[in-house]
Amino acid sequence: MNYLNKENMRSMKNIIAVIVVIILVTACTGGQKIIFDSEIVIEDNLKTINYIPETDFVRFTDSAYQYMTKQDYSAVLSGELFKGETIYKNDEFLIKTMLRSYARNSHTKHELILRTFKHDMRLLDDIVISSTADSIPFSGKLNSDLTYKISYENGESTTGKINEKGRFIAIDNE
Repeated sequence: MNYLNKENMRSMKNIIAVIVVIILVTACTGGQKIIFDSEIVIEDNLKTINYIPETDFVRFTDSAYQYMTKQDYSAVLSGELFKGETIYKNDEFLIKTMLRSYARNSHTKHELILRTFKHDMRLLDDIVISSTADSIPFSGKLNSDLTYKISYENGESTTGKINEKGRFIAIDNE
């Protein structure tokens, strides 16, 4: 019995071709996976920030100096700073989330910050990726190819990229 006649071979080649196309399409779309995303929402008539991945922000109990900048130390007088989780890591640096909260009258304003650190926890750079504390609230996202986009409520936006040294580099403003 010959199971591999010409018709079966053609069918097998077509199946293999379809599988190869699926693999190629899947591989090409993998570079744009969102690793951090935020949006401004209204809850109880107040603006707040929703974000993914869900992060348990915690108060500093040790080594706060590793995470804080001079701006943070002065901001602590009017609010609090919480550390989040590592959302990205490569051989050169890692990215952590931070949350800065300010008490204002009867409500709280928030800023979500992305910070890059060397593996010895030396701060490299940071960017406020989402905020209800500014006069024009904004939210942003970070893709797995380390490009980011920040969108303002007035319709403007800023895009950029984290370079190979862990620095946030603005590409253009729209």
